[in-house]
Order: sequence, then C-alpha cells, then structure tokens
Amino acid sequence: MLDKIAIDIANLEGSELHKRLSEFTEGEFRHTEILVENWSSLKREIGFHTWIDTGAAFIQTVIDRTKEEIESESEYLEEFSN
Repeated sequence: MLDKIAIDIANLEGSELHKRLSEFTEGEFRHTEILVENWSSLKREIGFHTWIDTGAAFIQTVIDRTKEEIESESEYLEEFSN
C-alpha cells in the first residue's frame, strides 16, 4: 500500500496540492518540523489505524493535521503570553 501511495505522491509533484504542502516548509522552521512529524506519523498509521489509498489523500491528511496542530499551538502561545 505504501508503495502505491509513494508513486501517487511522486506524480503529484507540481500540483496544487503539492504547492499547498510546500507552503509549510517556506515559513517558520517549527512548521516544517510539525509537517515532518505528521508525515512520519501518518506513514506508520497506514494499515493499522488509518486507511488511505492515494497520494492525494495522504498529502491532504498531512496538510489538515499540520494546519490543526499549528493553529492549536498558536492559540496556546497566544493564551500563554497574555
């Protein structure tokens, strides 16, 4: 399953979805770190806790999780600094 997803992801290079994913690596280093953590975590989950069968679904899930974590972290830091 991971082999098929890897091929799908490679074929998505340059797509709109790929560009959205790349936006996380162009900002703060922490965002890149969160992205990499989510990418690795999702790979480990496939076939056990998560059933994803396309590269697009994999990338979208990573984007969603990364956005959610960045927003949550930002809210925490904002609350903590007040």
